[in-house]
Amino acid sequence: MNDNIQKAFDFFSPGNNNFWRWADGGEIIEWNSGETIVYRRELYDLLNLFKGIGLPPLEAILMVLDACKDNWRIDDFILKINELDGFESFSYIPFTPDKHYLRTLSPSQVQECLAIETLVAVSRLPKEMRTGTYRTLVLLKLFEYTPAYLTPAEDARGNLYVFGGDIFTNWLNSQPIPKTHNRVIKSIEALSLFSSEQRELEVLLRTGLEEPPEPAPLPTPEPIPSNDDLLTQLSQDQQTAGLARLTKRLIAALNIPPHTQGASDQPLGGVSDISNRGDFDRLLLSELANDDDTLSARLVNNEALYLRRETPPDPQVQERVILVDTSLRLWGMPRVFAVSAALGCALNNHQKAGISAFALGKEIIGPNALATKEEVLGFLEELSPVLHSGEALRAFFRQQPRSAQRAVFFITSEEVMADKNFSLIFAEQQQHLDYLLVLSRTGTLLFYKLVNGNRGLMSTSVFDLEELLFEPKKSAMLGALIGALNPQSEHAIKHYGLFLPSYPGKLKREDVAFDGTSLVAVLPSKRVWFWHSAQKGAIEVLNKIEDGEYTFFLVNHELKCIVVRTKDYKFISYLFENNELSAVVDLYAKLIRYYPQQNVVNLHEIDEPVVACAYEEGNVLIGLNQAASPNYYYTYKNISHVIDLKTHTTSPLPEKRVIPKEHILPNLHPVKKMVNNGYSVLRNITEIGFTPEGFIQLGQHQMILRDGKLWLTKASSVGLEVRSFLFEANLDSQFYTRSCTWPNGSKITLDSRGFLLFFWSGSTQADFTIALIIGQELSAFSRSGYYTGNSYFYNASPDKIITPTDFYNSYIVSF
Repeated sequence: MNDNIQKAFDFFSPGNNNFWRWADGGEIIEWNSGETIVYRRELYDLLNLFKGIGLPPLEAILMVLDACKDNWRIDDFILKINELDGFESFSYIPFTPDKHYLRTLSPSQVQECLAIETLVAVSRLPKEMRTGTYRTLVLLKLFEYTPAYLTPAEDARGNLYVFGGDIFTNWLNSQPIPKTHNRVIKSIEALSLFSSEQRELEVLLRTGLEEPPEPAPLPTPEPIPSNDDLLTQLSQDQQTAGLARLTKRLIAALNIPPHTQGASDQPLGGVSDISNRGDFDRLLLSELANDDDTLSARLVNNEALYLRRETPPDPQVQERVILVDTSLRLWGMPRVFAVSAALGCALNNHQKAGISAFALGKEIIGPNALATKEEVLGFLEELSPVLHSGEALRAFFRQQPRSAQRAVFFITSEEVMADKNFSLIFAEQQQHLDYLLVLSRTGTLLFYKLVNGNRGLMSTSVFDLEELLFEPKKSAMLGALIGALNPQSEHAIKHYGLFLPSYPGKLKREDVAFDGTSLVAVLPSKRVWFWHSAQKGAIEVLNKIEDGEYTFFLVNHELKCIVVRTKDYKFISYLFENNELSAVVDLYAKLIRYYPQQNVVNLHEIDEPVVACAYEEGNVLIGLNQAASPNYYYTYKNISHVIDLKTHTTSPLPEKRVIPKEHILPNLHPVKKMVNNGYSVLRNITEIGFTPEGFIQLGQHQMILRDGKLWLTKASSVGLEVRSFLFEANLDSQFYTRSCTWPNGSKITLDSRGFLLFFWSGSTQADFTIALIIGQELSAFSRSGYYTGNSYFYNASPDKIITPTDFYNSYIVSF
């Protein structure tokens, strides 16, 4: 058999104990369990993208294509992979920015976690970015970082030639498909490379940058005195100062020649008159025929005659029409570069010509005069997801044919100019252009003048975009011992206005603290819940806490501090005010090598090791091991210093203190009563519908209004039109959300903690929420501030409580 054909068969054959197989006569690739992954023709078209650079491992491509589907779930994927030989311990630890958990894993486990992190990033992309053209871009970006795992380009072309022909089909159908070596491990290694550098996939796809220049939205322009010019206004705003610096360089670099009317229609430089004033080189020849004395006398007396040259016509002032490409390839830094070039064309305007700027993408946006800061900011916001602006360029000249009264500038990138589809359209339309500006991501700008469609390069300029657009990064000043004094984004809590229902799990004594009234508990999912009393539900004070040993500080029935000693020997203090997270103090501590039993740690800016950690009156207390101490063992409970969280300083205490005896683990009997309050919570709902009477059907339960109260009762959904809840991306296996969306944009979301959230069209926050409990009266909350039903789920003044009937008619019926 030909070697090329054998290589193709090997590449497209499932390996030993692989997760996929060929089906339907070689037209479909499916999981071993029978779910379709991709069609052969679709796979052939996708692989052709890599024909010139080499093919990634086939299993890696199949994993990414499967993650692009709406129903992809981490648990299902891990379960299927664990069925293969060599992956019985395949697991996934959710991603954390510092990745401290990687230290406890083997190299193969690290690669497995990072590979799933890549697939999670794909599954969390918006739906439009996981389908169509965007999906091909996802594949190209992911495997851009895996050159060592690509097959050679020549082998790739041979494999695709065989794969697309009848020889491959005949081979599949004529004999059992041979088993080759298992390539899943190689695919896991290839996928792990993307997440190993903490790249943001959606940012990379939208902007082409691994780190966007400005992740925050553009600010609302502040009023600036009208006598300031535009560049001064832009320079005064930190968000646009880089744009102003780049524009000033572009104004100096662009040499736009004036347009003269009639200059090409008739010769210039002839004689228009005779005068007695002029230069000697313009004397009439008859004057030169005189002798020297006569000529001198005529010159002195202004009698000599001169030729007066014809005066060239004044330059014609043309309106400047600036067309800026806003398609996908100009997102990110090229977008700012393009707007700066447009602003440079508008401000390099000695003739005071009128300016009209248009954004060309999927459609034409404009005109914009680029005369004020608000107009520049608005122009920066125009972005289009199309691959090129060719159709918009064609449509523009259909609407506004070429005119001698206008000079048309077109600004685009070298990537767009290299696009074959765009090049065909540009060749048709370039005779309508006067100037072309082609920019690159590296800072090069090519400035062309076009005459009847023929390009002539006028200038080439190179700019240091990093230096001009971004100020030099200031070195971060390390606080004495403070890692971060503001709550991190990962600890942000979603509040639905209602207390949480009972927790469906088992708590450990060492993970709770109970003072007889209030209770704080670290759940197995590493979320932290707090109960004010047994008469009210819980609130979630942290949605993520490090795994380790916990010390809780409850003061006057309020949570003040949680000190965590992590498994990698860090000390982290979570501080609270009014039971809300106020600060996170990370002591960056490591257990010293020879005294692990004494809880001894090292701090970066203190020579002595820290041997104790506590909390008192809003400050973190630490004990420093004194070198003169004769015995480490008897000093590790002494408190000697205090970290002042207001001034970020560490000071010695007037006298040493001793940490009180470790708190006694609470009796779990009263704790269980608070945590499991007897309510059954409806969590696992997969369908939603509405009865003819207008009641909400949730799986096999129905929400009804009976005796003036809201209830959930058992009721069959047979005969009702129902919709399915779809899983939303969530890395927490303990809690999840499912949503059902209607064509008008309204949405109902199920939070597995026991909430049903209702969103009107266009709303990003729940307009009202219902706690789903069985056997008791329901409770509900509206975003306008009104409560109803079971008081276990809220604290509210009487004027904010309405009857369930009023709530049902005002909110549920109208929804």
